[in-house]
Amino acid sequence: RQGAYFGQGLGPVWMTNLNCNGREANISLCSFSGWGVGSCEHNKDAGVTCSRVRLVGGSNPGEGRVEAFHAGIWGTVCSDSWDTIDGGVVCRELGYSGATSVAASFRSGSG
Repeated sequence: RQGAYFGQGLGPVWMTNLNCNGREANISLCSFSGWGVGSCEHNKDAGVTCSRVRLVGGSNPGEGRVEAFHAGIWGTVCSDSWDTIDGGVVCRELGYSGATSVAASFRSGSG
């Protein structure tokens, strides 16, 4: 979200002209103008709403049915067009390096 949607910060604006390719492990690995370089003001502070995902029903914490938290309720993710790229995004969000395989269906359950 742009334009200080969550309010204006205080102190230095450390990163301007941020450009990530989506494979970075953290924001400091994205391309940007340089630490403290630029003339961006706090009325342009960036914001983000992170999704919440979990894996349920697997035999270990790194596998399972994908569930997302939205509007206060856990629900499943449909496997239409589901592929290794999608699975990799979920795995990275949960702190893993990527997906080694994906399943188009998983055991049933609530959520």
